[in-house]
Amino acid sequence: PANVGIITGNSMTVKTAALTVSVGNTPTAQTVIRGTTGFTFANLIFDVTGSGEDVRVTSAQAQLFGFDGNEVKNCNLYDGTVSLTSGSNTVNATGEGDQTFTLDNALIVPKGTIKTLAVKCDTLASGDAGQGMWSMSSNETIGATGMTSGNSITATIASSSVTNIMTMAASGSLTVELDGSSPAIRLAQGGQESVLAVLRFSATNEAMDVKQILLQLTNTASNTPADLQKITLWDGATKVGEITATSSDTGLVTTVTG
Repeated sequence: PANVGIITGNSMTVKTAALTVSVGNTPTAQTVIRGTTGFTFANLIFDVTGSGEDVRVTSAQAQLFGFDGNEVKNCNLYDGTVSLTSGSNTVNATGEGDQTFTLDNALIVPKGTIKTLAVKCDTLASGDAGQGMWSMSSNETIGATGMTSGNSITATIASSSVTNIMTMAASGSLTVELDGSSPAIRLAQGGQESVLAVLRFSATNEAMDVKQILLQLTNTASNTPADLQKITLWDGATKVGEITATSSDTGLVTTVTG
């Protein structure tokens, strides 16, 4: 018949739902103090950049190595500061191996995006394992479906060389030493404020709350505490301690504030 033609429309690419899960590069291997709550042992990366639709995640498996119920407890998945597991869905492992996190409510990951979920656990104050980690293998199961199609998704578990082994320790440590910027020996004129020493405080494995500092006056053949009207401690431009020397005692304790 007349006036018959072929109309060619735009090409359409059909993509199915897809999900790739991997262990993030952070946190790195470090020391964890026993008794710490809500410590991030690993980050799980949910990648749907190659998906043709939004992905609905209901559960995720991860492997626990080295630790068990005597070392970590109250393990949950977090989206930022929001816990996605709670109550009966909180994981309290009794041994090593695969652990399943069942989400309280399904997590929707929009297509073309990446979502990071943190594995956070409390550590027991009296554990019996020295090292451990959370990881993933190709055998892990992820409960996921396409939001539009409802089709189940077999997630790809990406291979990873991440070694986020955590070492447990009973406590941290504090080191105090004379800083390189500390002034050399010099004469101080009476009535003037002078810098006597610059101290460097270094905390390892955990933050330290310094309450008191013991100061000792040396070379007492030439100096006594009575020669010092007032001793102050400074953190940059902020005064954090003060003591008045009124005796010949060479050991002075000052309380730190701030």
